Amino acid sequence: MFEGWDSPKSGNWYWVSTAWLDLLISLRSIPEIKILMYVVEHTWGRQQEKVHITGDKFTKGTGLSKPSIIKGIRQAIEHGLLQVTEDIQDKGRIKRYFSISLDWRELTKKIKKERKPTQIQPRTPLKNSQRRKIMERDRYRCCHCNSWINLQIDHIIPVSKGGTNKKSNLQTLCKKCNRKKGVKCE
Repeated sequence: MFEGWDSPKSGNWYWVSTAWLDLLISLRSIPEIKILMYVVEHTWGRQQEKVHITGDKFTKGTGLSKPSIIKGIRQAIEHGLLQVTEDIQDKGRIKRYFSISLDWRELTKKIKKERKPTQIQPRTPLKNSQRRKIMERDRYRCCHCNSWINLQIDHIIPVSKGGTNKKSNLQTLCKKCNRKKGVKCE
């Protein structure tokens, strides 16, 4: 049975271990986090050894669909955070009960090591000669409204979504049309 965390240093019974919070932060899946919080609440919080999760009961309070609940449970089991016990007394309906893994502190360290930081490519600014060539190509007019005031160079596919500085991905827009477009792809 999951014994819970170390006792709080003061009378604050809402205290949660920072190691547990570190674990939740290291996870990338909201369903997995909600599943773990549900199991902690219903086991440690209620002094039960394990909990049975039913789709109907769980979807109402969490806003998750049944497929995302199943995905969250599978991810938590793959990470070794949940232990599964099966009740096979009724052969027609096998019940699965879940409990928090006892060695979750070690698993936290393992998950943090496995998690790779996302690589952000440095943005290279456009050269003035490149800006001038794009404006010349577009005849110093906005490609949307044909205005010639407050012209800017815009990425058709934004850099944040994988766009490049190639001529085919650049266009001339006025300030108003560029702000209106935002980071949408066109």
